[in-house]
Amino acid sequence: MKVNVRFYAILRDLYGADKDQIEIPEGSTIRDLLDILSKKNNKLGSFLEKRLSSIITLVNGLYAPLEHKLGNGDTVDLLPPASGGCDDHDIVLGGKMPSIESILEDARKHAGEEGLGALLIYIGIVKSPVDGERVDVLHYEVHREYSIRRFHEISEEVKRKYGVSYVRIYHAEGDLKPGDPAMIIAIQSRGRKEALEAMREAIEMVKHTTGIWKLESRESGEYWILGDSERISRRETTHH
Repeated sequence: MKVNVRFYAILRDLYGADKDQIEIPEGSTIRDLLDILSKKNNKLGSFLEKRLSSIITLVNGLYAPLEHKLGNGDTVDLLPPASGGCDDHDIVLGGKMPSIESILEDARKHAGEEGLGALLIYIGIVKSPVDGERVDVLHYEVHREYSIRRFHEISEEVKRKYGVSYVRIYHAEGDLKPGDPAMIIAIQSRGRKEALEAMREAIEMVKHTTGIWKLESRESGEYWILGDSERISRRETTHH
């Protein structure tokens, strides 16, 4: 049987294409598919061997574990480890993020009508220099469908776990320059303690469990950013 595979961010560079159709035996799992792809492409295989537990796999747009059995004609999205936006969750192009005043205006209503006196706002900003080098552009590549769904899941999880009332997540997409806001998370609750605890967990989940990746352009070249600090030169991943 055949499955359609789509590659994102650094995985696309390593494989040398953004999609492919792969023939696999009946009853194969995602893990079996990754093994076939690894044998077909050594660069991809080396990358997957070290980071298999961090790879996000979707089948026909829905999250699926490595042991998920594939069917003929399935579409498998392979997402690399993320880098790391009312209940508003949004991904916006470029730097067109919501203003702090608009977030405050909404929060004033909840404070006056529902007694929610704690508002915590986190803003992640593109930085420069990095490792002593000037950063020119930070490009954010986003799997929109998966990331928006994860934003909703993260919101519901921290509300349930910490008892906060409102969670808003925004994230930029495309090219940003140093000083541009890349991520805004706003959390509102009755007290500061639960807001602080919820914010700490929400930031980590947005940074590490969504389909958002960073490609950093600086003086010495382009680098894919994995996790908080691992950088892999794009020269090492692209096919020439």
